[in-house]
Amino acid sequence: MRIGGAGIVLNAEIPSQPLHAAYRIAKKLYYEVPEADGVCVPCNRWPIIGHVALLEREIENPVVAAGPAYIWYDLKQIRARVDISGFGMLMESLKLGKKGARP
Repeated sequence: MRIGGAGIVLNAEIPSQPLHAAYRIAKKLYYEVPEADGVCVPCNRWPIIGHVALLEREIENPVVAAGPAYIWYDLKQIRARVDISGFGMLMESLKLGKKGARP
């Protein structure tokens, strides 16, 4: 396991970071740990949802980010069966007819 960040002390400073900062940090940390099974971005303030699918393609492993995970969980709770693509494997698991999706 590897933990890293941008050296930010206050959460309020996250929005002033470049849009791709979380993606760059996650990718760098992933490649520092070749045996890693995936990436977790636990801070909901990082704007990473638009980079999840790209990062998954590049590292060929799952990426779980707080914001998309909260959305996924809420949609699962209401048994939503929707086609969501371009935001990573977790969101795509909600597709109609996808194995593992709730009826």
